[in-house]
Parts: sequence; structure tokens; C-alpha cells
Amino acid sequence: ICVGFAAAMTGGSQSPMIVPLGLTAMLSPAFVAWVAAKIRRDPFGTFGVKSFPLVYLPVALLAVPVVQHAVDIPVMFLSFGYLPWVPWLSPDSTGLFHPPPEMHLGQAIRAPGLTRGLALKAVLGLLIVCLFGLGEEVGWRGYMQRRVVRQHGIAEGVALTAAIWAAWHLPYSISGLHHIAEVPFSALLVIMPAGQFGLGLFLGWLYQRTNSIWLAAIAHGAEQL
Repeated sequence: ICVGFAAAMTGGSQSPMIVPLGLTAMLSPAFVAWVAAKIRRDPFGTFGVKSFPLVYLPVALLAVPVVQHAVDIPVMFLSFGYLPWVPWLSPDSTGLFHPPPEMHLGQAIRAPGLTRGLALKAVLGLLIVCLFGLGEEVGWRGYMQRRVVRQHGIAEGVALTAAIWAAWHLPYSISGLHHIAEVPFSALLVIMPAGQFGLGLFLGWLYQRTNSIWLAAIAHGAEQL
């Protein structure tokens, strides 16, 4: 809530602090889990740092973006009657693309250069989001979900954790910290919690299946692909 309030007070989706605030939000669950463990004198545990079954790596990398696009594209089309499209992704009459300066892709580039630039940004983005997503996964799946599952069983524990995790994201959608271009605010308040709940179910299942916080973090990062 504090991070969302700071984003709203500094400009919402246009806040100059949007990146550090977003990273702070992602790291905060691990810090809160550490504090909670200290207060409760509860061993923080290994929460899956020693497990990395490679057979699940393709699932962690590909399941989220494939399902996300398979669901998002029809839902957006049915909701708005069109697919939101960033104008600069369409070439001009000479075949050149004109990305905005903040993309750091150049002022006028052709399709091959744009493809290479976007691919590089996707790989770097995946690595960065995986790294900071680890903060969320340590707190939510590694610390909280283990305890909820012990009390309520696997299915209910994963669902409860996913629901609370989705609700935790709401202040970020309201404040503008989570922003999707061309998507109305009212629609965002429905799409984001539903999407986060679905993602939380998958991350919870993956963590229970593999006991690997690393794979959960990779799947979390793959959301941005």
C-alpha cells in the first residue's frame, strides 16, 4: 500500500520513480517474510533453494506466456472489439519504425533491427524480472504458501495464497504502478486481479510440484515475455 501510494503521489504510471518503486514492491515480500520469521522465531527454512529439476524448466519458461497470450488476446478483442496496439509498432510509408526515446531502440529502424532490439530487451527483462521476482516468490510461495498449505491442504492452500497475492497487487493497479497502455482503468481493475490469481495458482502448483523457489521465480519472470 505504501509503495502504491508513493507511485500515485509522484505521477502514477508517469512517475519518474516507477522503476525503483516497482522493484521495491517486488523485493518487499522477502523482507516482510524475514521480519515475520524473526518475530515468530520461526526458522526461515531453505524454501526450495536446493531444488532445481531441469525437466520443469521449459514449463517455467513457456507455460505462462503461452497461456497468457492465448487468454488475453481473445478477452481483449471480445471486451473492446479490437486489439490494443501501440502505434509505433506499425511502420511508416518507407518501412521504418519509430520507437519512443525511452525504448532506446533508435529513432528510425527497420524490421530486422526492431526484432533484434526487442528480443534483447525481452531476454534482459526476463533476467531482471526473475531476479526481483525471486523476492516475491521467497515471501509468497517460499514462506507464506508453505504455512497455509500445512493448515488447509495443498489445493486450498495454493488457492488462498493466490487470492491474497492477487489482492496484494490491487493498490499497484489503482495507483498506476501496474499500467497497460490502451487498456481502460476500469478494465484493468478486473483484468489484473483475475490474471494475477491465475498466475498465482500456476506458481503455487509449480512450487508445490518442484519445491524449487528458482523455478517459481523464472516462471514469474516469464510473465513479461
